[in-house]
Amino acid sequence: TGNYQLVISGTGATYDYVASYSQPWASYLEKIESVVINEGITTVGKSLLDECKNAKEIKLADSIQEIWWSAFGGCSSITQIKLPEGIKFIANDLFGGCYALKKVVVPKSVSVVECGAFGASGINEIVFEGDCPVFDDNALNFLEWWNGKRISIYYPCTNKTWRREIVDDAIARSEIEGNITIDLLKKHVSSKGIKIEKKPTCTNSGNTVFKRSEEHTSELQ
Repeated sequence: TGNYQLVISGTGATYDYVASYSQPWASYLEKIESVVINEGITTVGKSLLDECKNAKEIKLADSIQEIWWSAFGGCSSITQIKLPEGIKFIANDLFGGCYALKKVVVPKSVSVVECGAFGASGINEIVFEGDCPVFDDNALNFLEWWNGKRISIYYPCTNKTWRREIVDDAIARSEIEGNITIDLLKKHVSSKGIKIEKKPTCTNSGNTVFKRSEEHTSELQ
């Protein structure tokens, strides 16, 4: 009985797990309410926290450099997560089943977004802090459960690596179903915090609306 915190300690890489409920703590999965991965861990293995569906908080050490496929799969109760600055890629299906998660901040260190990285989740706001990454095929999969929704992608306003045609191409190479709007927005930093400027112009691709933006002011909290 009772609720538990899962603490993972050590050095180097954790084990990979091939399926849900194959971890050593599998019998406690529904009781785990928080997870801490301590300093010294450098790689979070595949499906490490898969189906920790009642975990509301996951704290990741700054020493982590790699987070592999489906590491957070099925963590349906987390509402926020801070990714370590050192990671180089957003892995395939990393947030699958994270339905309560609405926003992800992608660190400057990330250079690749893999297939379905943000898919099958509740994410509708993606903030990139650095250069435009390489988008793998199907990197921006947004399927029918986003129908009628908006996905906002933010990038640093002074970063010249971000070009509209790159995101257009990533969308064209992804599987997108339903009536979905994708905004590409510049992010400005001011003394009052982060300001977004946008001036919508729309293009249509099938049932998908991709909205590119430049003027209009609002605040990100």
